[in-house]
Amino acid sequence: MGALAARGSVLQIFGTGYEPLDGFGQAVAGVWIADIPAAVLYGGPAPSIPALWQINVQVPQITDPTKPAAVALVVNGYTSNGGSIGTPTPVIFVK
Repeated sequence: MGALAARGSVLQIFGTGYEPLDGFGQAVAGVWIADIPAAVLYGGPAPSIPALWQINVQVPQITDPTKPAAVALVVNGYTSNGGSIGTPTPVIFVK
C-alpha cells in the first residue's frame, strides 16, 4: 500500500477526454469518494500537458479510515470505470 490520503487533503486525478469548458475554463465533473460527494476544486486542462484533464478534489472529512474508499468520477451522467468488464474500482486509503 502506498501513502495514505489524509481526510481534508487534496488529490489530483488525471484522465483524457474532458467535456467542453465552462466560462471559467473548467470542465464540470462530480467526484464521489466512498459514496460521499467530494469538493471539486478544479477540473480542466492540465497545465503544459495537451489533452490531459486534471481534477483536484478534496477528500471528505467524514471518509471512514478503516476501509478502502472507492473513487468515482461522474461527467454528463456517465460514471467512470469501476467494477465492470474486469476493470477494478479505483480506491484510495485514508488516514
